[in-house]
Amino acid sequence: MSETHAGGAATSAALSRNSIGTTHIVFFVIAAVAPLASVVEGSPTAFAFGNGAGVPGVYLLAGLLYLIFSVGFTAVSRTAGSFGGFYTYIAKGLDVPPALPQSS
Repeated sequence: MSETHAGGAATSAALSRNSIGTTHIVFFVIAAVAPLASVVEGSPTAFAFGNGAGVPGVYLLAGLLYLIFSVGFTAVSRTAGSFGGFYTYIAKGLDVPPALPQSS
């Protein structure tokens, strides 16, 4: 995967070797786990003062929504490009104007 610029020099669009180190991976994992920590933190209170079947029902609903999202995300990722993050996926599914707020 390479791109040619105005000067005629080709540059690689791939990730260079050893560009992601242990520190990067640790911070990525911490950032990914942060939402889970807030759910685990609030779960005991929800079960203690909740309405019985409502709390597990919310977890089942959230799991179902994640499942639907993952199916759609996988389907779009086969056709969308690899650059642009969620902007690319939103622009592919909904067109460019709804995707513009995601680009900033």
